[in-house]
Amino acid sequence: AVLPFVAMSSGPDDEYFADGLTEEILNSLAQLPELLVTARTSAFSFKGQDIPIQEIATALGVKHVVEGSVRRSGDRLRVTAQLIRAKDGFHLWSENFDSSSSDTIAVQESIAEQIASAMDVVLDKRKREAMKQAGLRDVEAFTIYQKGLEVYEQAHGEIETIAGLRRANAYFEEVIERVPTFSQVYMDHSDLFIHVLSQAASGLYNAAGISDEDVAGAYPHAIADYEAAVRYAKTPATRSLTELDLAFINGNWIGLGGRIERALAAPGCDDGNWTPIIANAFGYSKNHFDRSKKILACDPRRSLSWFNSARSALRMGDKVEALRIAREGSLIEPGAWLSSTLIRALIANGLDEEARRAIADHFQDDLLALQFKALLAAHEGDQASFESFLNEYKAADPGDIFWPLIISAWGGQREAVNRMAA
Repeated sequence: AVLPFVAMSSGPDDEYFADGLTEEILNSLAQLPELLVTARTSAFSFKGQDIPIQEIATALGVKHVVEGSVRRSGDRLRVTAQLIRAKDGFHLWSENFDSSSSDTIAVQESIAEQIASAMDVVLDKRKREAMKQAGLRDVEAFTIYQKGLEVYEQAHGEIETIAGLRRANAYFEEVIERVPTFSQVYMDHSDLFIHVLSQAASGLYNAAGISDEDVAGAYPHAIADYEAAVRYAKTPATRSLTELDLAFINGNWIGLGGRIERALAAPGCDDGNWTPIIANAFGYSKNHFDRSKKILACDPRRSLSWFNSARSALRMGDKVEALRIAREGSLIEPGAWLSSTLIRALIANGLDEEARRAIADHFQDDLLALQFKALLAAHEGDQASFESFLNEYKAADPGDIFWPLIISAWGGQREAVNRMAA
């Protein structure tokens, strides 16, 4: 695991700079097949926390940890880095780097290569080139990118989604202007347009501050982003995952099964933007479930990793395993989506009273609670309660046509569902 380097100076962008340097080192090391490197989400979950290295290593399931610090003063840069063996705290390697900010890329490359050597990885020309090509290789760009990622993550739970993604995209567009060949930033940039399309499809876009012009432009913008992400993908694994997303979004479903199989067999810990949804919808839940175990090993502090794994287990019919995963994940990294899968798994296993308590415990939002109360009532065959919850939901959010359709389907109201779908 590469933990976030600590910014020891207090310039306005120093913390973003330190995060960017950390991510560049992490991405470089992740290119080496000999190393299983914890993903950014999990590594950065310990940012700013004073927790012993041994505890962090145990939580992440790793044997070695990289940590360091960054200090900037004008154009001068000092970076300290060390590789620590978690079981006894022994420093396998450490070094101080004094240079100018213009030499940051060289410093990052040197740190990654020396860590790899200390881990007994033999670096040949091919591996060194893969490590160099993994990141942005532009100091200003990776600082800007960190600012965009911060807002992007806030837009998925902390702030209003559409407004947050618009702000994030302003940063991402600066990155694209500086480094137009960075594949991942196009995937991040596409998310705004997918959310616009989702809101439009569910009839909620006026309430979210989305104009008709936004809706009209969202699809071509999303396709352009996916095409650029495919064009600039650095590895075959990234390309296969991105090509699957593009094929799904643009409706090119001929040979989609083969694309799904290639994406799910790709090395690395990337889950793709839409891979879990596509795999489940097209009958590849078992394949995705097998991949999800590796992704969980890379990214155990990401609630979405637990959610995707539990959902695939449910879709392939293993309700016991789905419940086990959802329970474990809820203890490690809870989240609203994971909570929803936990409740579905409880209901699937006939644990109705525990599901009722979980609805009350996990959902303070009345609308979310109503959704799952309706699901539970449908499961128990309580038609009167089901109708009551459904009507209460419709009254509370009369503009929403998406969830009433789903809830009605849970209650077996086929004719009503078909009318809404049409």
